[in-house]
Amino acid sequence: MTITDQERQIAWTVVARYINFSEPTHRKELLRKFKNPDAIDQLLKKSFFDFFATDLYLPLPMAFQHCGDDELLAKARQATESALWVLQNLDEAHPEKQDGAFTFDEFVDHAGRIYEQKPDTEMLRLGLNLSTNFGIFRHWAGAPLTSFGLHESIVTMNPAQAWDDYIKAREAAVEGATKVSIPVPGFDWTNVYSPHAHPLPLNPPNDYEYHSEITRVSEKLLSEGNFRQAVLDAFIHVIAQVKERTGLQNEGDDLMNRSFSPDNRIPLVQFNDLRNEADKSEQRGIWNLFKGIVGLRNFKAHIVKAFDNPHRAHEYLALASLLMRLLDNATVNNASSQSQPSAPPQGARPAQRARLVEILAQGAGPDGPTLGREPSIHEGLTALSSIFTIITYTVQPIKVTAKRLVVDGTELKAELFFQLKSRAKDASIVMRGNDREDYRFYIRMPTNEIPAKRLGVLEFEIEGRDEPLTVNVQFPA
Repeated sequence: MTITDQERQIAWTVVARYINFSEPTHRKELLRKFKNPDAIDQLLKKSFFDFFATDLYLPLPMAFQHCGDDELLAKARQATESALWVLQNLDEAHPEKQDGAFTFDEFVDHAGRIYEQKPDTEMLRLGLNLSTNFGIFRHWAGAPLTSFGLHESIVTMNPAQAWDDYIKAREAAVEGATKVSIPVPGFDWTNVYSPHAHPLPLNPPNDYEYHSEITRVSEKLLSEGNFRQAVLDAFIHVIAQVKERTGLQNEGDDLMNRSFSPDNRIPLVQFNDLRNEADKSEQRGIWNLFKGIVGLRNFKAHIVKAFDNPHRAHEYLALASLLMRLLDNATVNNASSQSQPSAPPQGARPAQRARLVEILAQGAGPDGPTLGREPSIHEGLTALSSIFTIITYTVQPIKVTAKRLVVDGTELKAELFFQLKSRAKDASIVMRGNDREDYRFYIRMPTNEIPAKRLGVLEFEIEGRDEPLTVNVQFPA
């Protein structure tokens, strides 16, 4: 398969970021660097990237295969083959699990049993995530993957050959082959990766027609049998229409709440007169339908199989069409027509913006937690630490960065960092949307400069928020 040098560089950028930092790459970052949206779109069409939250890209096997970096390719192949061997053996070792349901921890533990030298956990995670492209899972959950169910195809798969078979089939599909004939025992690649090998889409019953906008964005994809992309594009378009018609630039559930909620306010988008509780119940029901497509768009890993079903694809496109028609017939109010709270008294603090992230210190008193003292390998320095619980209220992943430590209005010289699950240390973490995680947070500073028994303020930069988030801490004696 032929790709341009720039497409190869884009692929390498996404692959390298994922390998080095376990992070997706934002589309805007690629646009700033390469100034070529068409090249990015071509790689999406060629199945180089998976995406979530619309503009965050993760590398698929095709990206590793064609990134031009032999070392990264070898790492991905080895990780995938190891993961497939472990999964196959895990399934054989547990015949009592007819549904093939396992957790990530069970997967890692089993790897330690069958290999003399247990593979690195991060390599196992990489291989397991890439294995989701090989048709061996009945379902999976989590990002990164935390639990899964194995399809019967794992029984007859040849892990040593699986990567090459996948790449050949995917490349043939990209080139528009009408027939892909690559025998893989236990699994029919042709039904998944050849655009002309899909069953023909079924016509909706009677005289039903999709909404014209849904037809425009999804009809061609549907006719090619690309059901998954047809549905995702339809959902993305509906969400974009909500933004366009309300003038809001919020994302995810926050967008839908602000647009449709009838609770103690006149919603921006109104589907009836809201004269009584029955009208409000209908408004809430439609509001939740719109929130539902946000979930389907962002957490599509849970419903991949459904997207390969033409019946289900039509049902999803009919849902998108229904929502578009509801929008067409709705009353869109100006923001000024919404019920607004009275102005705060003079000197009162203004209402805060909706929270994106909350940071809670475990065991904290009214002035924050008392930091624990740990020995440092660096002479003259002391490490102070506490456990922070970080809660996100966004649909999309969000970045949290420790910026500075302030005592009595003065910034102190200190190294601030989180201890990551990999035991690495970093001033920044990227949290999944709507998630909660515990992290040990460190302040490393000169021993003779620790402000004993004093109150300090940590400032964190939250992606998408102008003002910093602050957390109080108490220094030990």
